Amino acid sequence: MKDGRNDPCSCGSGKKYKKCCLLAKEPAGAPPEPADDRPALRATVMKALLRFAERPEFQEAGNAAFRLFRGVRREGLDDEETVADEKFKFAFFHAFDCALEDGRTLAETFLERSGYQLGSRQERLLRRLAAARLRPYEVEEVRVDEGLQVRDLWSQQQLFVTERLGTHQLTRWDLLVARVAPEEDGTLRVEGGIYLFPTRLKQALLDALKKEERRLRRREPGLDEDGFFKRCAPLIHRFWLDHVVFPPMPTLVTAERDSMVFGKVVFDVIDRAALHAALDGHPELESDDEGGYTWVEEADDGFTRSLGHIAVEDDRLVLEVISRKRAERGRRLLERAAEGALRHRATRYESVPQALKRHRSKPPREAPEVVPPEVAAPLIREYKERHYKTWPDEPLPALGGRTAREAARLKTLRPRLVDLLKEMENMETRAARPENPAYDFGWMWTELGLERPT
Repeated sequence: MKDGRNDPCSCGSGKKYKKCCLLAKEPAGAPPEPADDRPALRATVMKALLRFAERPEFQEAGNAAFRLFRGVRREGLDDEETVADEKFKFAFFHAFDCALEDGRTLAETFLERSGYQLGSRQERLLRRLAAARLRPYEVEEVRVDEGLQVRDLWSQQQLFVTERLGTHQLTRWDLLVARVAPEEDGTLRVEGGIYLFPTRLKQALLDALKKEERRLRRREPGLDEDGFFKRCAPLIHRFWLDHVVFPPMPTLVTAERDSMVFGKVVFDVIDRAALHAALDGHPELESDDEGGYTWVEEADDGFTRSLGHIAVEDDRLVLEVISRKRAERGRRLLERAAEGALRHRATRYESVPQALKRHRSKPPREAPEVVPPEVAAPLIREYKERHYKTWPDEPLPALGGRTAREAARLKTLRPRLVDLLKEMENMETRAARPENPAYDFGWMWTELGLERPT
C-alpha cells in the first residue's frame, strides 16, 4: 500500500509523507538538497534503523552484541555523558559492523526488507554509513570552524575531514579513532562518535590492532582490510574503557626510581634544645617559618630536590617522605645527627590509593590565592627553559635508556623520538593557559637534526 501525500510517513518520523520521504525520492542523478537538511536526513535514517533493531527477533542478538562490544562487565560506568556516548557508539557497531546469525548486518537486513520504503538519498546515506569503519587517526592540523587534517595511522593516507565542533576541542597530534564517511558532495565527515586517546597510547593502540590482525588472519587467511576493521570495534571500545574511562593507576616512582609510598617516621623528643641545635647545624636540613625543616639534596640538573619534611611539635618529631628507602635513610640521618635527643617510636606507610581515598573523604579546602598570569607566566617559562635545555642529554626510559641526542642518530629509535616530541608538543598545547604558555620545541627539532612536521 502506497503512502498518501497527506498520510503520516511510514518511516516513523512523525511528518506527513509529502514533507518527509517523498522529498527524498528524487532521481539518482539529481543535485543534492541544500546542506542544512542533511542532519534531519541522517536523524530520520538512523531513527528508522534503530527502531528496526528493537524488534523482538533481534533482541538476543543485540544482547550478545553488547556483551561482545563491552567485554567483561565493569562497575562504576555511571556518568550520564559517558553512558550516552557508549550507547551512541554501540548503536553504530550493532547496526553496521556486527554480523547476525546469517552473516549479514542489521543495516544490510534493513535495506533488504525496508529498502523499498526509502528514498534514494536515504538509501545512499545508509550505504555510506555502512561502509565506514573505525580507524586510527592522528590530527596533523586543526582549522577552526572548518575541519581537521588527519593521517590514517594504518594506511598513512592523509584526509581532510569537515568538522566544526571538534576543531574547538581537538589539537595537533591528538590520537583518535573514528568512522569517516563521505557526504553527498564527496566531502568527508565523522560518523558515530570519536574515541579520543592520550597521545602517549599511540604505539600501544597500534600494537593492539596489529596483534588482533594477526589473530584474525590466522583464523581467516582471506580476510581483507575492511573485514579486519569491521571486527575491530569491540577491541577499540574496550581499549577506550581500559585506558580512558577506567585508566589503571599509574606506577609512581621517586627521582631515585623507587616506588612511591607515603611514609611517616615518628620520634619521641627527649631533649628539645639539643635536637634543634643538631638540626639547625645540619647541611642537609633547611629550617622553615613554621618551626620545621625541609630535608634537601643537590640534584643533577642543578636544582635543589626536597626529600622530605620534618615537623617538631611538643615532644614529637615527624618526618614525612614518599618512599620506604627515604624513610629508612631519613631515620638514620636523624638518629646520627641528634643522637640522644630523640628516640624512634614508629614508622608507618600508606599506599597512594589509600591516601587518595582518604583525601577524597575530606571536606574541600578553600581555593588557594590565584597568582596573576603576568606574574606566573615568566616564572613558568623560565622553569621550562631550564628543564628542556638539559632534556636532549638525559637518559630516557621511553628510549631504552638512551638520550634523545643518541636516539636521533639511530634508525630504530628515531621514530619513537619523533613520537615523543609530538607527545610533548601535544601536552604543552593542551595545558596552555595565560599563566602557563605552551613551550615552543622548534629549537629542539633543529638541534636533534629532525625534520619538524608541518
